[in-house]
Amino acid sequence: GEAIIRPSSKSASHLTVTWKVADGIYQHIDVKEEGKQHQFSLGKTLLIGSEEFEDLDEILARHVQPMAALARDVQSHKYFLDGKRAEEREAIEAYLFDEKKRNPQRIPYTMTPSQDYPGKFVLSYLPHIKPKHEYMTATSEGFRFRQQLFPSLEALLAWFKVHFREPPPGSKLSFLIAALILSNINFRKSHLKNDAKKYSVSAG
Repeated sequence: GEAIIRPSSKSASHLTVTWKVADGIYQHIDVKEEGKQHQFSLGKTLLIGSEEFEDLDEILARHVQPMAALARDVQSHKYFLDGKRAEEREAIEAYLFDEKKRNPQRIPYTMTPSQDYPGKFVLSYLPHIKPKHEYMTATSEGFRFRQQLFPSLEALLAWFKVHFREPPPGSKLSFLIAALILSNINFRKSHLKNDAKKYSVSAG
């Protein structure tokens, strides 16, 4: 959760805030300075994306610290796989299969930090015989998972345990289900139109 603020290599009107996500994993946040009087002064307005901040303390308090708290929650969870990265799929899947053997009735899951995408964690689980892996992203407002925002890890996992059987948004299966629903709606509309035409002809 520690953070370091330094001038950015991008330009004199940018800063970089670096915070520790997990051991050996750091996220770099680009901060744009606006209203900068000279090279060595801090901009009157600081921007992370389109979000405005008055000073560096506000960035740390309102942006970095909430994400760091979420990262700590994941790493202190009993199903966090300590010492592994999300990219170590083989080791993660071996762990899931072992857990499934110990308790076949349970859906084993674990969480790991991503080395390739700092600030993201991967929720890995074994619903049947094929392991699944999904990203969850720490933001200043909570965890983003399956295109939804959850205020806490507890809320995310509670939702996941109810909805894990549903296909993630953007998956081939979710597209197929959406296509089938749309096809069914169009069929019903067409059927209703034909019925209406038949009725108007017979009524005439």
